[in-house]
Amino acid sequence: MCALGYLAYAGMLSLAKFASTTLAVTEILFFQNLVCLLLTFPVVLQRGVSGFRTSYPLIHLLRDAAGIASYLLLYFALQHIPIVDGTQTSLDPRCPSNPSQRFSAFFRG
Repeated sequence: MCALGYLAYAGMLSLAKFASTTLAVTEILFFQNLVCLLLTFPVVLQRGVSGFRTSYPLIHLLRDAAGIASYLLLYFALQHIPIVDGTQTSLDPRCPSNPSQRFSAFFRG
């Protein structure tokens, strides 16, 4: 299952690299989040909005901001480096595979 996740992540990076020749980084991120929203929508319909309530809304907003910033920086970097280097850096086992985890490491102290 982990290999399938790595394959999907590498595919997403490849598509982002290909799309960055004609689209802006912000547009790529918009469409990525739109796809995620569409995939999450059936879960929201099934469980309702109450399943997504939280006691810490500001922490979640900070996490979302860190995730958006990290993906913006990742896609910007992919525009300027070969895809092999970008995928290798993102999937390095010594680093967290989610860019938001790398970005949020600055807040952990």
